[in-house]
Amino acid sequence: MSLVPPRPEVKTSCTSGQFVLAVGPPGSGKSTWADYMEEQGWWVVRPDLIRWNTFREDFHIMVEPEVWTIVGASLNGLFKLRSQAGRGPDRVLLDATSLTRTLRARWIRLARSHGFCSKAAVFAVSLAECLVRNASRKRRVPEDVLRRLYSEWEFPWYDEGLGAIRLLVPPRGVLPDEVVAKALARVPDLTRERLESMAQEPRENEF
Repeated sequence: MSLVPPRPEVKTSCTSGQFVLAVGPPGSGKSTWADYMEEQGWWVVRPDLIRWNTFREDFHIMVEPEVWTIVGASLNGLFKLRSQAGRGPDRVLLDATSLTRTLRARWIRLARSHGFCSKAAVFAVSLAECLVRNASRKRRVPEDVLRRLYSEWEFPWYDEGLGAIRLLVPPRGVLPDEVVAKALARVPDLTRERLESMAQEPRENEF
């Protein structure tokens, strides 16, 4: 599996299980991959599904605090059930954009507090590809919102407390220049070659 080892100063613990954050803008393929991972036995927490089932909204700013309260309570319950009672899933995946370091930090801290090690699956898709995919979806994200989210995307790295990073590219795809630029802005000593060594197709391997 093409995973770059954690930096020496990053200490992770998997005494209870594994927690994976899907990282990528709308239309990057996260939910399709999450479906596949669910078939492999992962427990998937889906904010979009919580939002729709609870409020019958694709998105509304008025209910977002409640949506993320439910997401947090769901993750905490799953982690606690496993760490304290030895029940429930030991492989949990969050199907959300998780685009910024701040957004990821909350979930990484929560997972660590229950003995789950955190990993990231980064969806290396260009803005143009995200726009094309979004246009074909039944529930579309407004184009201006998608462009804004893509511009806010911060590439994840090990100093956030991640034990592994998996860079996913579309089948027979190449690493987009925009993704490379984001990675180099986040970690200046990275190289394109090292990033390419981390890349694999979404179904090539599991974590």
